[in-house]
Amino acid sequence: MLTCPSGRLCLPPTRKGDDDMTGYNLLANAIIVQAVRDYKRLYKGKAVRNDMHGIDSLERFFRSAWYQELTDVDGEYLMDAVKANKVRLASVE
Repeated sequence: MLTCPSGRLCLPPTRKGDDDMTGYNLLANAIIVQAVRDYKRLYKGKAVRNDMHGIDSLERFFRSAWYQELTDVDGEYLMDAVKANKVRLASVE
């Protein structure tokens, strides 16, 4: 987990141990970033485009084995950080 200069939580740009941004890392990060964006909006009670399953589905995702394959960031910690409004998303380039 990274702490940004603002003191908020930042998502790391790559998986731990990876030296470069491979296509896999770009896709994995894009999936997680979109899930966090959707989770933040839903948690605040805002609508999300193409929301088919809601906040429960996203919470299952953050607790899933697939999520753990995509990143080393703890899903529970990430959800708690979103709820505390301490997540700042680094760009996924």
